[in-house]
Amino acid sequence: MLAVFLTIINYFIWMRQKHDSKRYFSFHSLVMRAGLAFYVVTPLFRVIYPSISFWILLAGVLVYALFIFSKYDAIGGAIINPRKKGFKLVIFAFFSILLLAGSSVWAFTLESDAPPVNGLAVFFFLMRIFFLTLAPAMLLTPERAEELAQAAE
Repeated sequence: MLAVFLTIINYFIWMRQKHDSKRYFSFHSLVMRAGLAFYVVTPLFRVIYPSISFWILLAGVLVYALFIFSKYDAIGGAIINPRKKGFKLVIFAFFSILLLAGSSVWAFTLESDAPPVNGLAVFFFLMRIFFLTLAPAMLLTPERAEELAQAAE
């Protein structure tokens, strides 16, 4: 279902942006990263589904996604110029979430009869946070990216 949904979204993006290839590929990359972020987190959600940890982790990921997408300009500027303070804030937020989520999942696996695939599930979850952290940068327009690059010089 998700693949069909993402295909439909990509089709509509293509219909609206087919004459502006940079913007189209930017939106396409955003959709692909968001879809990949969903796919890589499903093993972890399947492992912890029957517990309260599932709902806590799901709520935390949704709040993080809303926060990170609201800061797309700062993230784009931080990726364009990694020496700025914004990049340090993005990295700090990413590693804070990584540490908090990783230690929470690790605690859950210690207190329950967890299958041996949990380590891989946690690794995929951390990949999801990484994809989700980089995805909002694709919302920048080429003009805004040029402005941020010139401001960095």
